[in-house]
Formats: sequence, structure tokens, C-alpha cells
Amino acid sequence: MKTIKLSSMRILFVFSLVMMMTLCHLNMAQAAERTKRLALLPVENISMLEDCGGDKYIGQQLERIVHVPLNGVTKAVEYIDIRDSYRELAALVNSGKYVTKRNRPNYAAIMPVLADKLGADLVIFLRVREAHQFIYHDWWGRTRIDAGVELELLGFDRGQVPALVAAGEGTKKKKALPPGVIKDSVHRYIHDEYTGQGLYELTVEALDELMAGNEMRERVFPTRK
Repeated sequence: MKTIKLSSMRILFVFSLVMMMTLCHLNMAQAAERTKRLALLPVENISMLEDCGGDKYIGQQLERIVHVPLNGVTKAVEYIDIRDSYRELAALVNSGKYVTKRNRPNYAAIMPVLADKLGADLVIFLRVREAHQFIYHDWWGRTRIDAGVELELLGFDRGQVPALVAAGEGTKKKKALPPGVIKDSVHRYIHDEYTGQGLYELTVEALDELMAGNEMRERVFPTRK
């Protein structure tokens, strides 16, 4: 009886091991089929936030947003080389084909084209459009601060295109963004007596609102059913 029981346990162990390996293989195969190609571009004008440390915060948060747990195994996301992404963006900007009426780069028009050239499913491009901080003393000897920051988020999400097209987005309004294009900005400003809050804190607030409001983490690594 002892020998039979031991053999049965071995058979059960081997069977379980085979099943685990099979499921693992299937999961990896399924993950490979739905691998998302992601292009994260360099932050434009990030040097404007070096003095206050906002550049480090932005870098850390973007790294957190695009990080996918166990990606080495699941292959859920393929990260496009940042140098290739920047080179293609620069070429499109310098081509002169995509400009606004004020002769500025039309990033809303550039994003879908950039995504196609890179073969990207998701493009993320952050721009620092404004950043300043002045701390001074007024006539009464009080320490005051004048600081402000504006961050702009641009990009393209191919996964959103079918639903937006089906809903008729992009045709309802003349100024509507092309389907899948991401374009949003947040501005934070303070002009008051200095209490320790400055450009760094404004940058944190602006970036957090921008990323959360556009659900960037969910776009990279969906966790909702």
C-alpha cells in the first residue's frame, strides 16, 4: 500500500508539473500575441526643472508609469529605443509638413504619423512648456514667491482608435482631435507669501494630475477588468 501511495503521489506531482508548464507556455504565447509596442520620448525642456529637482521627479514617475511587472517573462510590452523615437519625431517636426497656422509644430497631427513610423501602439511625449520661480522680499520684509509651471502631455493610443471611430469621435467637432491622439496640459501657478511651497511642488501636482487624468498607467498596463 505504501508503494502504491508513493507512486500515485509521484504521478500526481508529474501531472501537476506538466499542467503548470503547459499553462505557463500558453500564457506566454498569449502574451506574445498581444505585445504592446511602447514609445516613450525624451521630455522636452526638462532642463528647465533641474534647479528645483522637478526633472528627477518626472523621470521617476515616467519610469514607474511604463514599468510592467514580470515583463521579461510575459513580454506584454516592447519598449521602442528612445533614440529611434526621438530621431523620427525630430524628422517629422523639421519636415515642415505638420505646422499650425502660427507656423508651430502641430503635435496632434504628428503623433499618429510618428506611431505609424515606429510601429508603436502607444506613444508618450511630455513637454515642459513653462517653468519659473522667483523668491524675493517685499517692502515689508516678507518673503514672497512667484512660480509657475505648465506641462503638456502628447501621444497616441492605438488601442483607443476603434472605439473612438465607432463612436464618431473626430467628426462631431471641427477642432476634435484625431482618434487615438492624446493632448492635454496642466498649469500651476503661485504668487503669494513664501511658505516652503515652490516650483517643485507645483511640478508634482501638475504631473500627477496630468497622468492620472489621462489614465496613462492604465493605458500601459491595464489592471481593470
